[in-house]
Amino acid sequence: DDGALAPARLVTLEPDLTTPSTSIVGTAERSACATTVGSDRACIEGGAFVIGVDEVQVVPDPTLPASPERIARVRTFTIDREEVTVARFRDALAQGLGSIDPPGTTEGDLGTTPETTCSYSAAQRGREDYAMSCVTWRTARAYCIFRGGDLPTEAQWEYAATSAARSGKTTFPWGDDPPDCARAVYGRLALAGLPGGCEKEAGTGPRPIAVAGLPVAPGDLSATGVRGLGGGVAEWTRDTPSAYDAPCRQGIDATCSDPATDAHVVRGGAWASTAINVRSTARLSSRKATSFIGLRCVYPG
Repeated sequence: DDGALAPARLVTLEPDLTTPSTSIVGTAERSACATTVGSDRACIEGGAFVIGVDEVQVVPDPTLPASPERIARVRTFTIDREEVTVARFRDALAQGLGSIDPPGTTEGDLGTTPETTCSYSAAQRGREDYAMSCVTWRTARAYCIFRGGDLPTEAQWEYAATSAARSGKTTFPWGDDPPDCARAVYGRLALAGLPGGCEKEAGTGPRPIAVAGLPVAPGDLSATGVRGLGGGVAEWTRDTPSAYDAPCRQGIDATCSDPATDAHVVRGGAWASTAINVRSTARLSSRKATSFIGLRCVYPG
């Protein structure tokens, strides 16, 4: 097996990706998970929380501030404990997933620039435990639907990172302690001519999720056992960019979908991020696939 892509069939995506989807998570806001949760998924019991943050701070994307805060409500759901890996994406292709857009590839060794750090390759190159990157939003959502789930909404993502199974909201997935280079995979790329915050201490470029079965960043862990929400790769969400006081934010499991834009919100820090992006309230939007963006899926509760 040389790892080449198997003949693929296109997946029929329902509902249309340009329109809001009906929530895939349960019918009760707070309930025990109805399905058996395996070791690869975590149960997130639904509830209400404050999305956003009420403080003056530098924001990664000035067009997407994390304020004004508002109350958000989510139903019970399950979520991937780890970011989707190259191996899992390759397995979906072998089972018949037809990616909407082909993923970007790095066919040689990984480099240290955005152009040479796509984790996927046509033939296996020892990167099967890396988080999948360089996938468009459409391809990421196609993958999650193929697996029986969907991309998380912004509210689901932030709730899982900051509030689920906690008495209050935290700044980072692990709590309120600031990030450091051993806890999360971030700061591994020079930006604006300056070395990344973790380059000297931890090196450059992306890292695998695990080595010999052991997590590379064991401290980047939420209260419900979800790993890599702070670093690794940032993650596509279902939402198009919108303010937290927009009408589309109302109701349980609210999601915003604007057919006039092809931009979607990305949450979480990445291997190339500064510490600002590691905060769980940080928001960015993107129209394209990059080596900084990957995915994880949510499923019915």
